[in-house]
Amino acid sequence: MKESARKFRGANSPHKRSLWGIVCLLAASVGMAAAVGCSGLEGPTPISVKTPAPEPSPSARHGDGSPTYLAGQELFNKNCSQCHGAEAAGSDLGPPLVHELYLPYHHPDFSFHAAVNKGVKMHHWFFGDMPPIPGVTDEEVGRIICYVRTLQRDSGTQTAPAC
Repeated sequence: MKESARKFRGANSPHKRSLWGIVCLLAASVGMAAAVGCSGLEGPTPISVKTPAPEPSPSARHGDGSPTYLAGQELFNKNCSQCHGAEAAGSDLGPPLVHELYLPYHHPDFSFHAAVNKGVKMHHWFFGDMPPIPGVTDEEVGRIICYVRTLQRDSGTQTAPAC
């Protein structure tokens, strides 16, 4: 075997190091091109497709009739249903809250409180920014959350018990 062939096979051969350098340079170039191509984006790209709320399961209870659930239902209908639709199923003005994006692992209860108190910049959907909802207390938001979490559980999107 020729001496140059033996050198090329070695792990530290100059040929392999040069080839590895070219591969790394190409990978870096592709990464930079992708970064430049995305530089005009300001935050996450919202979901462009409306995902329908799941159909309630046949055994859906729609709440247990507890005072907290019923109060939350009344408060939701008064303050939220205009945009988020009947039973939080969404409308042309706002997204469905009975959707996997709004389950506690992704939108914990404090995010609902923040949305009501401070509003929300558009980030998952193309409905525009949500304004703050004045006049709704933290206690009332807690009841609304109970109602929404119960709807999520009853629709099968959440397995945790409702409040």
